[in-house]
Amino acid sequence: MNKELTPKELSEAYLRQLRGEDSASAAESFDAVDIWEDLMCDEPEKAWPVFLELLARPHDDDTLEDIASWLVLLLRYHYDAFHERVRELAQGHDQLPRFLPDEALEKERFEEQEVADDEIVDSYLEHYRHLRKHMRIDQLITEEPDRALPLVLEIIHRGQDYDFESYDLFSPLWDLLRRHGEAVIDRIEQESLSSVMLRRCLWKMKLSQENTPPEYRIAEELWRRVKQAAGGTADYNSELPEAVQPNQLSEEDEELLSSWFAYERTQWPPP
Repeated sequence: MNKELTPKELSEAYLRQLRGEDSASAAESFDAVDIWEDLMCDEPEKAWPVFLELLARPHDDDTLEDIASWLVLLLRYHYDAFHERVRELAQGHDQLPRFLPDEALEKERFEEQEVADDEIVDSYLEHYRHLRKHMRIDQLITEEPDRALPLVLEIIHRGQDYDFESYDLFSPLWDLLRRHGEAVIDRIEQESLSSVMLRRCLWKMKLSQENTPPEYRIAEELWRRVKQAAGGTADYNSELPEAVQPNQLSEEDEELLSSWFAYERTQWPPP
């Protein structure tokens, strides 16, 4: 680490980089995220004051979510040394418990599970068995948006029954909107009024939209409608219904859905 960088300076540089401000300027010719992550890995006691500096400031929810993800990473590197400090920090913050509830800090979430070789092989073979039908949904998204839309919406609708989060579910919808937004946005806006998970997925697209080259993004006017449909919903401020009732599709589409979930669940290593 640059010896001249204090925790305050590094926290400020990190925030500028997070917001896309002046990170490439000659005056700031370092990567604050890389430096901070290296400290978390190798010198965590030097990384910790950066968290304290950051959380002493008011932040919007997106920034707090990002900081919470770095606290989780710190625990993955050094759980025993920092668990109590992270828990106390979260409990003492007026907003952080929304992003880091006590159950998210339980030790078993950070322990590596030993997996036998035959389990890995079985998972790989199951994953491969569903590849063709998974690719068929991708093909429909590309070529037949009207045919793909009910499948994509049902993936999102049923996702919680597979313990999937918005992060696991939003990609097919993102791809469909990016390719055929004008054809599907009206239905998506309508469905979003009654679907918390759909609104979560629309919110989750933000980083993909920001980090994708302009020519591959959702068109600007469509993106405005996507954000409006998401409203203020996010993973950490909304409750999913206790159960969902599947919307029955054709036999062929039900097979495609089953294969999509099976393929995603058998990725190796797990996401």
